Amino acid sequence: MKLRLLGSVVLMALTLASCSTVSKIAGFTVSQKQVAVAVQAFDGVKATATNILKLPDCTATQKAIKDGCITQSLGRTIVADVDAGTAARNSLWVASKGTTEGIGVRAAYDAVIAATAALNTDIKG
Repeated sequence: MKLRLLGSVVLMALTLASCSTVSKIAGFTVSQKQVAVAVQAFDGVKATATNILKLPDCTATQKAIKDGCITQSLGRTIVADVDAGTAARNSLWVASKGTTEGIGVRAAYDAVIAATAALNTDIKG
């Protein structure tokens, strides 16, 4: 999981490497465009997860999302991941606007990427 997350971060960094720099942190540069892409990606997955929460509860014969329903356990997991991701998203946006030295941007960026990955895993459930 960590390797896949790191690969995603590196791929995004390489894709957006030509963007203007917001901050440099331990050899990793986070551009404003990377911040925007991470925020928008999370927002997209959050919208999907929120719609999934509107599904009816599963019956004894149904498994989960593929059956057009949601289990209580998965619902709780999605809510927790949406809440954590929203907090990380908001922190990233504020951090990217509030510093030129990158203090806290890397951690916030990584948290948004991790939250997006967690919600994607929940949705595939």
